Amino acid sequence: PLDKFNLSDNVSITYKSLSEIKIKKNKNSPKKTNIAEKFTKFFIIFCPLLKIKNCINKVNIKDNQSIRFIDMKYIKKISLSKILIVGLGGLGCPAVDYLCRAGVGQVGLVDFDKVSLSNIHRQGMYNSQDVGKLKVDVIYTKIKKIDPDIKIIKHKAKITNKNFDKIAKKYDVIIDGTDNFRTKFLLNEGSLKLKKFFISGSISRFDGHIFTFDFKNKNEPCLKCFYQELPPDDVLNCESDGILGPV
Repeated sequence: PLDKFNLSDNVSITYKSLSEIKIKKNKNSPKKTNIAEKFTKFFIIFCPLLKIKNCINKVNIKDNQSIRFIDMKYIKKISLSKILIVGLGGLGCPAVDYLCRAGVGQVGLVDFDKVSLSNIHRQGMYNSQDVGKLKVDVIYTKIKKIDPDIKIIKHKAKITNKNFDKIAKKYDVIIDGTDNFRTKFLLNEGSLKLKKFFISGSISRFDGHIFTFDFKNKNEPCLKCFYQELPPDDVLNCESDGILGPV
């Protein structure tokens, strides 16, 4: 069913879904109603859940420059972006949640693990009813309820040197949400090889850090520039160190 949202007595917006929006002057409204200015208010309220590309294409606004809080080309870029998230734990959960709400067009999910009760205090996409289920399946279902139009690809596998290229080559950004340095180094090397934008995060107890690398730049450093050797397995060990939820 169509819903109608009145910005004022002069301007109304009709939307059938998050990706099908129309804006127009109401009958008997003044001829010089500033449609773009009114749309800005609507855009700020509803932006996080809109399929931005379709929205902008359907809305006829002559003066887009009045929407100054963000450049339209960047909004379109977000809606067309493809992001791969490896590891759906305490880092991967908020990453996929916020990115999908921001209007990202396509997200890939990589994890072979199942939800356990010990995950729930820091992995906000899960609850007690999800225990024993595959994380990729749980998150897929929940994100589709937030935005039915988003494209989500599930990779129910452990990332390895053999399958990284096949999985990662179609994405623009690789996000590392894993909890061991062996996998982090693998993602770092693979992203460098494919010249991807690579984001790696870690958290332990009360501490955390994040690295961002744009491997399209020839002189860009990589994760190994900061960690000369592979750290021991007990570093970033959730069971021994304990972790406060990152969000």
